[in-house]
Amino acid sequence: MIDWIKGGSKVKDKTIYLGIIIVNAAILVTAGAYLPVEDEFKGESIDFEVINLGLISNKRTNRTEAFIINSHEEYERIVGRIDNETEINLEENSVLAVLLGQRRTGGYRIEIDEIREKDDRLVIHATETRPGDGCGVIQVLTYPYEAVLIENIEEETEVEINLTVETRDCE
Repeated sequence: MIDWIKGGSKVKDKTIYLGIIIVNAAILVTAGAYLPVEDEFKGESIDFEVINLGLISNKRTNRTEAFIINSHEEYERIVGRIDNETEINLEENSVLAVLLGQRRTGGYRIEIDEIREKDDRLVIHATETRPGDGCGVIQVLTYPYEAVLIENIEEETEVEINLTVETRDCE
């Protein structure tokens, strides 16, 4: 270091400059990792109407899944019985069902916030609400779900779920 101050070794000069460049680059890369990133998925928003939500779906799954449903039989197999008061025209519409998966107690809920479509792909933005400390919940396995009516769509359409988790305050 003393040689460098006195104008000595060129090797030490290059080493110090290289070290400064590497440190600055590391700082820039690290800072960039914390910058907000624009949502990479922009697409057309899809209108939907909630037709059913509940604690126990007919399809038992251990993970969050989405299903595009185009027949009454498939609806009953995945979601459950269709209420006599609910008219579902599956010739003009499809049902999009989001199943949260198995939960150890009651108090869980899934809610679809937004659906977007782009390039034959659906992206579902949904919120899982969990019971917080102090919440009185039923002690039974549940399979929360929400089913919404959307315009007719192919069952083979790729579906992605972006899930936000919130905890309900019960204290």
